[in-house]
Amino acid sequence: MPDLAALAVSVPGLMVVNEKLHGRPADAGDQQSAMVCAHEVAPRGLASAADIDALPRLDPVTGEVNRATCLAMRPDPAAKEAAWATALSSGEPARIAQACAAGLWVPGQEELMAGYRDRYFAEALPALATRSPWAKRRLSRLLFPVTLVSEATIEAANAAEPPDHVLRLAVAEQATIMRRRLAARRRR
Repeated sequence: MPDLAALAVSVPGLMVVNEKLHGRPADAGDQQSAMVCAHEVAPRGLASAADIDALPRLDPVTGEVNRATCLAMRPDPAAKEAAWATALSSGEPARIAQACAAGLWVPGQEELMAGYRDRYFAEALPALATRSPWAKRRLSRLLFPVTLVSEATIEAANAAEPPDHVLRLAVAEQATIMRRRLAARRRR
């Protein structure tokens, strides 16, 4: 297999990596293909900073949001920390905060994200309390440790004391979904 990391050096490089990974061609001139490729390649650590930074030039409407999500998806502790801080920063535009939050929890990165379970309950919920109801509802769901499917996460959710009813409802909803996922895993 070729060195895929070496191929991912430009947006056309993202297309080549995507073709090697999935066996299907992608059109380098197609904005949608570039975004899909970036979202597939970034979590594997195969997209360079230059690849991801090119996304806003390809799509002036959603490129910056896709860039933020792809940066957050990278399997790198510094990238995760930066995305976490951005998602919780009240000074960030809502769409960028949500994009960062959406890219944090990637299946296969559970070990990297293990410490963020406690941080969600200790840091994120209090930080979100001052946001508008819509923003806190959305961010509290996106930041919930969805890939850490375990009794420990459910217990942490049950023990949490979110500061208001919007956050309590979001945590209860996510804990219920996690209980169902855990029960489904046990039935297999």
